[in-house]
Amino acid sequence: QTCVTISHLMLPLRWIMLWPLELLTVLGYPALRLSAGARLNAHVFTLWLLVMASTYGKRSLERFQREAYQLLLEERTLRVVSEGRLSLAQRRRHRPARNETSDARSTNSE
Repeated sequence: QTCVTISHLMLPLRWIMLWPLELLTVLGYPALRLSAGARLNAHVFTLWLLVMASTYGKRSLERFQREAYQLLLEERTLRVVSEGRLSLAQRRRHRPARNETSDARSTNSE
């Protein structure tokens, strides 16, 4: 169980990459107990519950991280769009109108 918990909490892997370890843990421990001649007891069920809980936790954490990253990207996109619009509005405001420039040129040529 320690290996499963550490792999789910510490390794930067997606949850789908950890299913072989989970399967090995859930099936391997009972197989070893049976091959040693011992009976299956509540420890097997507890191990199964712990593995399922860590799997669910890893998947939930990954889902939360993906949603948070999506929100971050949306916020950055909105910021870039609004800054672009502001920059465009400022350039238009500081640029003289075409009529004013053509009037200034005609006055200078006289």
